[in-house]
Amino acid sequence: MIANPRLSFVKTASAPCRDSGSSGRTLVVTDRVGNLTQTGVLTVGGTSSFTTSATDATITLTNTGNLLTGAASLNTSGTGGNASLINAKATVLGASNVGGNLTVVRSAISPRPQR
Repeated sequence: MIANPRLSFVKTASAPCRDSGSSGRTLVVTDRVGNLTQTGVLTVGGTSSFTTSATDATITLTNTGNLLTGAASLNTSGTGGNASLINAKATVLGASNVGGNLTVVRSAISPRPQR
């Protein structure tokens, strides 16, 4: 786990978040230029917030190994700003504003016990 009480990322170029991320507390990700996607597993012990600023940009966090423990907030703008989240445990949705469709699914994979 990362010791920082709050871990923030601001994406300013069009590319997916490539690495797995782990935060023991809070994760805040803002994509200012396009779609927010992932290629690795996200593990967050506290709250998480994912935001796209561009009109109709999407959030796609669909790795079945994601383990978001605290409330997860998803924010997009525009009617095409869809958000999809797969989480390995029951998801608590935080305050969210999704301009398009919202899809939240619990994966069939059981999370590993926390140590």
